[in-house]
Amino acid sequence: MKSQAFFVGRCISIHAITRQAEEFLDELSARERRDFEVAATILDRSRERGRPPGGRSERVAGSKQGLFELRITPPGRRGPHTRGLFLCEGSEVLIVRGVRKAQRGIPRREIKLADRDAAATRGEHDEDPGGEE
Repeated sequence: MKSQAFFVGRCISIHAITRQAEEFLDELSARERRDFEVAATILDRSRERGRPPGGRSERVAGSKQGLFELRITPPGRRGPHTRGLFLCEGSEVLIVRGVRKAQRGIPRREIKLADRDAAATRGEHDEDPGGEE
């Protein structure tokens, strides 16, 4: 499942590839939607310049599927913080899971769920993450 684009930039387009991610992005508040546009634009400009994802995105530590984190909430703002866990497939950024977090770092359970969904999208089988959505 790949949604219509939530963002189209010069070098990338961003899509949700799970129901959870699509609902998460659909339910962003107006402020979060503006923050998403800014974070997506920064990611797009990094790709345009041939640089790895930077600024508001980085690799997710502990991800078996090579997920990245898009920090939708800008640095310095009080929580909870909004994040999108994603894969890069060429020029497409595929959001696997949306997360709102209050603590530092992405909860391990969320990473396992996102890895499971990413593996399913790629047609792979991953170990059970120990929980439902």
